[in-house]
Parts: sequence; C-alpha cells; structure tokens
Amino acid sequence: MRQRFDLDKIWRRARQGASSVLEAFDRRLPEVVMRCPYSFDEISDGAFDPLGNLRAVLAPKTAQP
Repeated sequence: MRQRFDLDKIWRRARQGASSVLEAFDRRLPEVVMRCPYSFDEISDGAFDPLGNLRAVLAPKTAQP
C-alpha cells in the first residue's frame, strides 16, 4: 500500500496550498524543505507528532556573505 503514496508529491501540494492560503492574509510560508522529511512509517505511527521536530521541516538558512 505504501508504494501508492508519493509523499514528496503530497508534500509539494501541501506546501503550495499553505502558501496560497497565507498569501491571502498577506503572510509568507516559512522556508520549509522541498521534500517530505518523514517516512511513511513515521506518518502512520499513532504517536507521530509532526511538530515534535520542527527542524526536520524548516529549510536550513544559507549563510549571508
């Protein structure tokens, strides 16, 4: 069953949807990673807490010269 889910595609659509909603309120989506940082097993675990490790979601900031 898990082969039927393209987590990266779902992640991209969710990012785009969140960005569109935030733009409607003059807000910006924080820089988040482009690929889903979670595995199917992590997401399907009943104890999964996506906010437990926000570092996995936030894109690393690039150094400013």
